Amino acid sequence: MVNSFRFLLLCVFILVSDTSSQWIIQNSGTSVNLRSIYFLNSSTGFACGSSGTLIKTTNGGTNWNPLVSGITSEINSIHFIDPNTGFACANGGNLIMTTNAGANWSPLTSGVTDNLYSISFSGTANGVCSGSGGTLLFTSNGGLNWIVAANGFLSSYYGVFMVSTASAFAGGVNTIFQPLFARTSNGGANWSYGAFYLNSNEGNLRDLYFFTANTGIAVSNVWDGRGGVSLTTNGGMNWTTQFQTYALNCVDFSGTNTGFAAGINGSIIKTTDGGTTWLPQSSGVTSILRSIEFIDSLTGFACGDGGVILKTTNGGVTSIQQVSNSVPGEFILEQNYPNPFNPTTRIRFSVPDRTRSDNYEVSIFDEMGREVCKMFEGNLKAGTYELTWNADEYPSGIYFCRIYSPGIAGTIRMALLK
Repeated sequence: MVNSFRFLLLCVFILVSDTSSQWIIQNSGTSVNLRSIYFLNSSTGFACGSSGTLIKTTNGGTNWNPLVSGITSEINSIHFIDPNTGFACANGGNLIMTTNAGANWSPLTSGVTDNLYSISFSGTANGVCSGSGGTLLFTSNGGLNWIVAANGFLSSYYGVFMVSTASAFAGGVNTIFQPLFARTSNGGANWSYGAFYLNSNEGNLRDLYFFTANTGIAVSNVWDGRGGVSLTTNGGMNWTTQFQTYALNCVDFSGTNTGFAAGINGSIIKTTDGGTTWLPQSSGVTSILRSIEFIDSLTGFACGDGGVILKTTNGGVTSIQQVSNSVPGEFILEQNYPNPFNPTTRIRFSVPDRTRSDNYEVSIFDEMGREVCKMFEGNLKAGTYELTWNADEYPSGIYFCRIYSPGIAGTIRMALLK
């Protein structure tokens, strides 16, 4: 009887331990709205937000400890140039600096009283900061002194990104609700400006990421509530925009191909081809997400309203659970249940024991053959697995679930009825 009980516990452990993570809620220790998150490595990170809130983790987001910022205004952005030296910008023209890994923060002179929304550095000497009132600041001595390059305009720059010590970019909105774009080629001392529409739509740029001085991506809030992802390959002279379901607030890339963006209603989208195509992911929350940060293509964090902090260690793919470790003799893809469904359905499949490849992809396609969701991608050992697709963001229609591995493939037809 004892041996049988031990065997049962072992089976339960096997089933639970094979569950992959996706976006997992972390205990931030606060309920204030968080505006920015920044990680030095996979262990040490910082987040900031309303009422002068600053928090820090040293164990990969499992626990967060409060820091004393010395200010009470909303802190909008945080950036570190080395493990000890970091900066944060806030409403009311507040700039603060730490030289001891966040233990203490000292005020800096910004030269403005406008809200400061974003801060970015290239290297340890050159940095830029942007905000309301058309504010653009720059430093060339490691943030000790900041110079006002532009100010006093009826426009706002919500995001700024410094791609080299000379080149930086800012994005926001002008007085007629056009996305506003600014760039500098001399470290922030001088800026040139341009505006464009999001495929004939008004809106505002919320965040940017540039790979080079020519190629970059900006995410936006479109006036009608949608999100926009805009791509430029000539330094912002021209942009092409594709729309997303929800307004987007932040974007980050790990390398040149894999990137993530996030926004309202807990929305997260992912690209693996440098921004050409984007697929939605399930974050598990409905909070507004305001900042996203990736250490590598698999490990990332996002933060937002209500103190929400999310973490993924597998690139945000949908969780998959092994429900049996019995070794099947062949590959089996069962019909999803329920079918038709609204809005969730379970998909179960069995994979045999084999030596040539254990890497599997589970994807959802629409009737046109377009991939609309990457459910899972990774190694699986022999056994039976189950995952759940939540199609809340997708319209009614016929969809196909395809499971592929070299030498193995299977497809089922699914009906979403809302």
